[in-house]
Amino acid sequence: MSIYGDFLSNFSSENKRWKADLKNKTLICEDKKYIESSMYDIRHDLIVIDGINSDTSRKKCNEICFEIIENLYHKYKYSIPSERSEKYRQREYFRALKPDEMTDEQLVTGEDRNYARAALEAFILCASLAGYLTWDEEQMGSHWFYQGKDKDLIILKKWIKC
Repeated sequence: MSIYGDFLSNFSSENKRWKADLKNKTLICEDKKYIESSMYDIRHDLIVIDGINSDTSRKKCNEICFEIIENLYHKYKYSIPSERSEKYRQREYFRALKPDEMTDEQLVTGEDRNYARAALEAFILCASLAGYLTWDEEQMGSHWFYQGKDKDLIILKKWIKC
């Protein structure tokens, strides 16, 4: 199993504390350090992504990764907030909708916000450290950030560059 898969399968949004630090390249859940300061257990793959293998071009890898990121961001943006997620709202990298901005259906059918944020941030971290998600000026522009199809999705260059 990959580090990303292991992190998500062991994740419990209600009772575990976790941290994905995209700038400092760390991924921690409770007392288990999955990735710390660009060091990780080399016995495990960081992440396994369908459609990416050793022959896949960097451009194609980025396209696949950004499609996944867009989907993960959409799940996060429309995820079900909790008291805890609302409390830490200002500290989060990504923008999710407030409860009063969501429909009743979205409030019932969405994913747990804490889990959705963990999946998104851990994916960006693992995909960038694995070399699947790289900063490409042609694809992303020469800015200090990349803006997704959803204009609320902003990914900083420093999160991807190792």
